[in-house]
Amino acid sequence: MENLSSSPWGALNPEVPDGIFDEDYYLRTYPDVLNYEGSPWEHFIFCGDREGRSPNAELDINFYKRCYMPLESTYAGHHYILRGRPLGYHTRPRQIPAGLTGEKVLKDFHTRPCPLLVLGNDAHKAGAPLLLLELLSALKLLGYQPLVVLRNGGELYEQYRAKYPTYICEEGWDVQEILEALPPKTPVIANTCWGVQLLSEGPESAREFSLALIHEMPDYVRQNSLMPALQQMPHLVFATEAVRLSYQHELEPPSKSSVVVPSIKEHSVSNKEANRLRLELARHRTLGDIYISAGYGDRRKGFDLFIEVAWKILAREPKSVFIWLGELSAWALEIAQEARQQGLPLITPGYVANSHTWYAISSAYLLTSRQDPGPTTAIDALGQGLAMVAYRSDLGILDIFSAETAWVGQLVEPYDSDSMAEQALDLVMSDTPEKQGRRKEFVATIGSSKRYAHELLDLLPAGAHKPSVLRSQLGERLAWLRPLKHLLQVQILGTCKQAIQSTPVYSKAYSALGPIYHWGFAQVAVNPLDPAQGSEPRTTDLAAEVMAIKPCQRSWVQSLDSLRFMTTPFIAHLVRHPGDEIKVLRAIEDLALSSPLAEIRQYDSKKLPGWVAKRKSPPLAPCRSRQKASVQYVDPNALASEKPLSRLPRIAVFIHMFYLESCPVIKKYLEHVPQPYDLYISTNTLAKLQAIEGWFPDVRVKIAENRGRDIMPKFVVFAQEHQDYDLVLHLHSKKSPHSADLDDWLVFILDSLLPSRQAVEQIIGALASDRVGMVAPFPHPSVVNSWNWSTNYPIAQALTWKNNWGQLPKNKDFMFPAGSMFWARVDALQPIFSLGLTAEHFPVEEGQKDSTVAHALERLLAISCSKAGHKFTMVNQHSWPQQS
Repeated sequence: MENLSSSPWGALNPEVPDGIFDEDYYLRTYPDVLNYEGSPWEHFIFCGDREGRSPNAELDINFYKRCYMPLESTYAGHHYILRGRPLGYHTRPRQIPAGLTGEKVLKDFHTRPCPLLVLGNDAHKAGAPLLLLELLSALKLLGYQPLVVLRNGGELYEQYRAKYPTYICEEGWDVQEILEALPPKTPVIANTCWGVQLLSEGPESAREFSLALIHEMPDYVRQNSLMPALQQMPHLVFATEAVRLSYQHELEPPSKSSVVVPSIKEHSVSNKEANRLRLELARHRTLGDIYISAGYGDRRKGFDLFIEVAWKILAREPKSVFIWLGELSAWALEIAQEARQQGLPLITPGYVANSHTWYAISSAYLLTSRQDPGPTTAIDALGQGLAMVAYRSDLGILDIFSAETAWVGQLVEPYDSDSMAEQALDLVMSDTPEKQGRRKEFVATIGSSKRYAHELLDLLPAGAHKPSVLRSQLGERLAWLRPLKHLLQVQILGTCKQAIQSTPVYSKAYSALGPIYHWGFAQVAVNPLDPAQGSEPRTTDLAAEVMAIKPCQRSWVQSLDSLRFMTTPFIAHLVRHPGDEIKVLRAIEDLALSSPLAEIRQYDSKKLPGWVAKRKSPPLAPCRSRQKASVQYVDPNALASEKPLSRLPRIAVFIHMFYLESCPVIKKYLEHVPQPYDLYISTNTLAKLQAIEGWFPDVRVKIAENRGRDIMPKFVVFAQEHQDYDLVLHLHSKKSPHSADLDDWLVFILDSLLPSRQAVEQIIGALASDRVGMVAPFPHPSVVNSWNWSTNYPIAQALTWKNNWGQLPKNKDFMFPAGSMFWARVDALQPIFSLGLTAEHFPVEEGQKDSTVAHALERLLAISCSKAGHKFTMVNQHSWPQQS
């Protein structure tokens, strides 16, 4: 089906309606669906869910988005079915009987030696919730056991509830009952004015041992009618002195007020980290000075002002590059897309965990916020030595700019983009290592989250419950053991050499554990055909039993399907039976998408190890493999050679043409192939076949079932045709409807693989003479951060099992042709052909963006090349001399 869902949460089967879908309700509520060509279920998954329509009377879309989804995101139905339902998320506010909230919270308080209540606004990936997570971690380290109450949820909700009892008021929990259940003298921290609003709804006794952390500027508080709540607080703690001064004429003087600057996460960026990121960006564009900003891209953060300044800088320095870190609102996305279309070199990677590395490679920070009480991102950037230019607007850090601290940066008049551009250019030109060092020293004085927690706790009124001195000191002194806490839960068997493996950490979780990451994952075994395990349908008890599995726990589960309920990262130990390949692949695809599956270990049912036969716990240490797969990379300089070929190789071009609009551009680039070749094209309808024959007169066209994207047609439909040639070029009508940032991906790849006749001659010569076995394009700038296994590693393991591929490399030793377009020797692809693929190996097309057999095979291409004994290289349009 061509009307594909672009859900970021995964895809649903259009042929099998999910149990939550109520067709009668859907047609009754949205009568215009009767005009849709497909079924009501197809309308919902392809159109209705994106438009915010509900699949039944129970799923309250607005409630669900507020509680569990990122800001301004869509496809709530997809999110609930694929993610929320396995995690037990609610479809609407709960009708919790009076008194039950207080009763439950009271139990939570009484099971904790030193409880502390923290109130906050939400759990979105933004400054205050991220800061609160760090503060909670520091408080726990100091001996407290926090309970968290949030007004709304968000995408960080799982991180909160995985560590602390967390109540979302929007779900139906009564905050007044929570506050009434507070044991005497329990400390309370209200984070942000919204947390203060929650605290104001309880009895006055709940505020006796409280601190109200104020990060917002008065205009925001006034607009949201929160001033009366602030007025009730006995002790206001402001993020900066500038924020406190801004409230002088807004509030009657509180009984107490203080200033405690929030923590800055210390992070030292190595030259290797910085150089790698700089190299990745330089592969796709000529890098000049980099100007950066960060935060949730909306009007308050001044995203439009950042773009305005960027254009002014670009006019004076054409090689400049501009980066915005953080999620973008719908309004900002439109601005960004328009700017890129007009030629602005703008990079928007979204929220990134390694923001400090991005700051380290940049030249200046542009703070264009209209209102920002404490832009921690700007301070983080200063901590990497970055100079700052800011508008003299409603900011909480204006006091750091002075004549004595000129090395920090410059303030300019509000919204004077010409002045900001000029000051930014001057700062970059005049910056010195000495100034960069002073900025780093300045930020170092602010301190860590532990310092922040200590200073806040010192402000608590006398008499507030505090952890014992021994407990607090032990927590601090044993902090270095925290990354190893799961390791200490395990009974260590054998020698350290047997237990500690050199496998690099899988990117999804426990990255800090390094080579001992196997000890942090749960080890879960399943034998699908074992009568002892049964084949009962899912039940609530089964889901709860699986969800209760903890890190490092080793256990058996009832069925492969039940692993969908896993909530902790895990390694699956799977007993394989003859003829189970397709079933296992579908199951692993599902698990890769819906659960934290890290990898799988597979055991032949005819050669079972003793622990399986006796149903003992699965092993902790990974199985050693004598053979290890790898990618043998060679510099693209290997393509250059003056030695002529002894004979012309037989060349074929294989194209999957799903989008006919790509025909003219591909035909134009194929003119750069300097030697005779045969052309094979696959598509999915007769009408497209006839149109393709009009564009390419000498083509051989086949209709292929619409599954497996371009991978299935090439490796299944045209598998036999490959064997008649020496070299092949794989192309397809690349389109990524889910991301506007990838609109130019096809042209980017064609410019790399078919830039000119001279360049293609070099590629063909290098392949024919076996200097390389595969030539692929460098990844597009928008996919650099996802140029890894993603969730496809266990799928690749299932595909290559019993085919002598050996242990597949992990992310640090891994690369692949992102976009699955490349030049190759046919024998470099033989390991792929030897897998014996059929159309049934690939799932039905549902608009999947990741976690399918096709995505896994794309990542196996370079490994296949090296397994066949050849080298792999990558090129882009800058790899070739400019052609006139």
